[in-house]
Amino acid sequence: MPPPHRFLASRLQGYVCRACLSKSQVTIRQQPIWLSRNATDGRRRTILKGASQQVDPQEPEIRLFEQMPDGTRVEVQADLLNGIEGQLRGYEENGHSVEELVGPVDFESFQDGDGQHYSYDPKLRESMDAMTKETEELEALVEKLENIDLGALSAEDRAKLREELLETATIDGSPTEGIPKAAPSPAPRCESIALSTRVNLLPIPIESFDKEHQTHIARLNQALVRNQMTAGRALASRSINRDPAKHLWKAYLLCQNAIRSSPQAIPQRVWDILWEMFTAKNGSNLDRMRRIKVIGEDMRSAGIHLSPPRMLLYLESIFISGDRDIAFKEWKAIGNLPKDQIPFKEYYELGVRMFCQVGNVEQALRAAEIYLHRSQDPSRFRVLLPVIQAYLNLKGENSVQRAWALYIRMNFRFGPQMTMGDYDAVSKMFLTVNQTDLALGVFKDMMLTGNTSAAEQNSTAQYRKVVGVDQLGSVAIQNRELNWENPRALANLPAQINNRFFFGSWIKKLIGDAKLDAAKQVFDLMQARRIKPDSRHMNGLIGAWFRHGSERSQNLAEDMAWRMIRARLDVVKGRNAAAAYDLEGSTRVVKTDTLPSSKPLVLIPSATIETFAILIMEYRRRQKTALISELLDALRRARIRPSTFFMNELLSWYARIHRKGWAWDTYYVLSRELGVQPDFITYEILWMLLKKAMDPVRTSSSKQQPESFITCRKLFADMMERGGKEGLPQEVYDLIILSFSHAFDQTGTAVALRALQQRFGMYPTLETTRTIVLQLARLGLTDDRGIKPKRLNIRKPLTQERIATVTRILEKFREQRVEVLSQQGIAFDELQSDAKAEEMLLLLSDLLRYVAHARITAEQRHNYNAAIASKTAAEQMGVPDCVPWVAYNQG
Repeated sequence: MPPPHRFLASRLQGYVCRACLSKSQVTIRQQPIWLSRNATDGRRRTILKGASQQVDPQEPEIRLFEQMPDGTRVEVQADLLNGIEGQLRGYEENGHSVEELVGPVDFESFQDGDGQHYSYDPKLRESMDAMTKETEELEALVEKLENIDLGALSAEDRAKLREELLETATIDGSPTEGIPKAAPSPAPRCESIALSTRVNLLPIPIESFDKEHQTHIARLNQALVRNQMTAGRALASRSINRDPAKHLWKAYLLCQNAIRSSPQAIPQRVWDILWEMFTAKNGSNLDRMRRIKVIGEDMRSAGIHLSPPRMLLYLESIFISGDRDIAFKEWKAIGNLPKDQIPFKEYYELGVRMFCQVGNVEQALRAAEIYLHRSQDPSRFRVLLPVIQAYLNLKGENSVQRAWALYIRMNFRFGPQMTMGDYDAVSKMFLTVNQTDLALGVFKDMMLTGNTSAAEQNSTAQYRKVVGVDQLGSVAIQNRELNWENPRALANLPAQINNRFFFGSWIKKLIGDAKLDAAKQVFDLMQARRIKPDSRHMNGLIGAWFRHGSERSQNLAEDMAWRMIRARLDVVKGRNAAAAYDLEGSTRVVKTDTLPSSKPLVLIPSATIETFAILIMEYRRRQKTALISELLDALRRARIRPSTFFMNELLSWYARIHRKGWAWDTYYVLSRELGVQPDFITYEILWMLLKKAMDPVRTSSSKQQPESFITCRKLFADMMERGGKEGLPQEVYDLIILSFSHAFDQTGTAVALRALQQRFGMYPTLETTRTIVLQLARLGLTDDRGIKPKRLNIRKPLTQERIATVTRILEKFREQRVEVLSQQGIAFDELQSDAKAEEMLLLLSDLLRYVAHARITAEQRHNYNAAIASKTAAEQMGVPDCVPWVAYNQG
């Protein structure tokens, strides 16, 4: 017996009766996801879990499991399955068969294209105890259908009943009451039957095809059902590894020969659904045009009339596939239809694109002219865009002039409503064919949009003056419009925008659009027009080239950057020469015809500190040590003060090559002598270097503080003096506490906690507490030889005991604090936000004071206590007002 139809899968998923399973002797290659069966035969005995006897080898015992949405498998109760199996067995004994309704179905049809068993989406595989409303309605309908005597129906009546049963209504439909009992004649009326499902499909009648084709038709039916059930769901709820549209296409190709042999057996609604599926624009339909061509050919072979919109889409697929003569013939045939049946806009736009694609620009222009005359939509002039592109691709005589003439007409009739995308498309066309002056004219028109002087300064006004044409309403191009040769005369810039900043805005836009070659063309255009670029715009182009990553882009970036550096060095050299000869005023370039020179004049802006910063960042990433040294030497000779960004990049480079001493010396010179203002990125780098310098794993056990780097207290004082007063990152906060912990400076840690709270409003976190506890647990720890270990092994019992001791002391301070607050009427556990964080800070400060006091006592230092130590540390750290332990001295 075949498995039940998909409509019953929510209750009987993957069901196979015992009789069929024992007769087939087929081993299921992979268990379905939704139901797992472990079967045994006589050759292998299985002892059931919890049973005391073996299974009868003559009748294999089957245990059924259902996999829940969370992945767990639950065994299905045998009595429930036996009851379902008994009902189906009784249904068979009465002469009925599910096959009469759904046609032959084989096990392989439940597999996808990769041979894996198909399963529904997890949201559809609900447990048996949580049946959905739709499934309950289906079960109620099936129970009513069981009362129909199918054996008494003729073949024609059964076919009608089947079609009407599987025909669906809207999603909101519901099963109707009162399905009449079957009678031999006439056929039962089931027009009111509506299935409340997501499926909106009339499947293909399988019995209309030959037996060898019925299996493929059944697969197509199931693919249609599967695709419709997933169509209404959100993309996020679908399986990542399955594409229903892809399986539908595979199923359609398998039964394509059968469909072509009996096209009349395919209902109209099935053709409509196949068309909608294969023409959908989505990420999974990558081969969309090929599918449109195949389904269109089959529909026309079946005598299905394609509506004009569908026919145009079909023609486009034919044209793309290479059958261009057929596409043009069919396109002209559609033009002979009544005008009210032709999608006017789509028809002529498709014709223009096809004619332009084959280079028949004259025919494309005639089609565009017809469309422009018959339509009143201002946006209709966008149909000229492919014609402009086609003229530029011809590269023939006067092709550029014709393309510019069409753009002028487009700008004249459509100018105020042209979008930035329209201007970008046209300017890109002219840049592609190296017509930079004309592309400049297009960009100028875009920038003048909305300006009151646009009518006198745009390209249309200049075109009228130069060419002498007033009538621009028609697309017909006059002969005198083809006589001009110098495009610069048509793209003159007004005085107010003929400067480097206007061109710079164009370069910035092209960089934002990732059109770096076009940006380079704009730079070349500025050279031709003797306009010196701005350093900021060229720095942006250099950075974009580096980010692009190709070898050509890197070479262009480095070449431009070093040319700018040499220009800066020339400026410094000229300034020194002028000072040496006591020359006043500035030099300027003067054109001389009597002194010709073969050396081209290239106007390169001088490098700025951003140029050096971009180069050092790139060289640091590529580990070009020699180039960094050369760059630093050029910076010294260029006499440019470094910026904060450059300083940070330089410090990062020193950190990378483990030159901590160089890093601090460089920071001191740049910040103190040259006045470079550090930021928190600077201090993050310095604290990271200090943390590494203080790490006992990286340093010798005989040195607590490396001589080549600064101390924690000095760096903290520098940060409090020169750093900002807000916005300290949490990473820097953690590095500060960790560095003091590595230095075993309990007093400095307490001062840092209070100072950071007062300056930045930051309180210790759980990570801070862990760092301090481990610091104190490590204090005084030595091995059997009396050497301090480099690492604190928290797995050792001794280490765990020391950590527990510190934790108990901290808990004792907490209990004392809870009692003090309780006497004041404050509940410690009810504290919120900053109040609770403040209590945590006080507890950690008390813990650090306790350890510092113990150390001072052990050292037997007279006239010295924790309060004096905290005051001294606060002064050394640049925060004399943050003395955390003074209260204890006063008490």
